[in-house]
Amino acid sequence: MEKKNQQTVEVNSQDHQLTHGVTLLQGLLDAGVEISHSCGGNGTCGTCRVEVLSDPNQLKPRNDIEAEMAEDRGFERSERLACQLQVACDFKIKIPSAVPTR
Repeated sequence: MEKKNQQTVEVNSQDHQLTHGVTLLQGLLDAGVEISHSCGGNGTCGTCRVEVLSDPNQLKPRNDIEAEMAEDRGFERSERLACQLQVACDFKIKIPSAVPTR
């Protein structure tokens, strides 16, 4: 039976089904994927930064919190905060090994 409102997000070459509309961080945690998030998902620490391997144009634009962090820290277009990015389509990401996981 097909799950409704699910998106496939490939994380470090492994597929996970995440609920459409949740933040990437919440979806990853719900799926049992380890990812740092020191500030609890408030967009203030940057530890949940991920690299988008798919076309970044298919994702929702950065919100004000993420845009400010991206500008302050010089993020590339493909770098996003998992706590601010809403799951709205299928896409691929890499959790950088430089970011420690819990």
